[in-house]
Amino acid sequence: MNHCTPQAKNPLHLVRTKFILLLSIIGIAACLLLSGCAATKSSLDLTELTAQRPSIEQVSFHAEQESLPPIVTLGANDQLNAVLKQAPGNVLIDFYADWCGPCRKQGKLLHDLESTIADSNSTVIKVNIDHHPSLAKRFNIEGLPTIVVMKNRQYVNRLVGFSNRSRIETVLRD
Repeated sequence: MNHCTPQAKNPLHLVRTKFILLLSIIGIAACLLLSGCAATKSSLDLTELTAQRPSIEQVSFHAEQESLPPIVTLGANDQLNAVLKQAPGNVLIDFYADWCGPCRKQGKLLHDLESTIADSNSTVIKVNIDHHPSLAKRFNIEGLPTIVVMKNRQYVNRLVGFSNRSRIETVLRD
């Protein structure tokens, strides 16, 4: 007994179905590439990716700590509010993930701008969304990398996707 529909027997229908499926996959891939990393994980080896990230000092935050370096990485057990209370001037919160290529590129750029960040009396707080998913949800992070700009502890703006040097320098100046 044959249960195939007349359409399934038609080779042209199968080719058309495969073509539509291929176009859908290409469309999804293009959307992900254009939006940075749009909340999808790559199957790359995380140890390899972590080794490529610039070495930015990871700091644990305690009430008695005097001042922060220009760029800090929020540790897995650290609280953002405690860090914000210690941060002088403007704060750029850089939401990233180790598996995100544009995030690694932006991390290197921020590291290169460390003296500019210090000169503008600003602080960059790097937040790994895999360690702090509740913060990503609280700040409505939908694409990576995302920089949330805060002035006087108030939300001002957000930069979604890779931000080039001039865009970040403009934010630091304003």
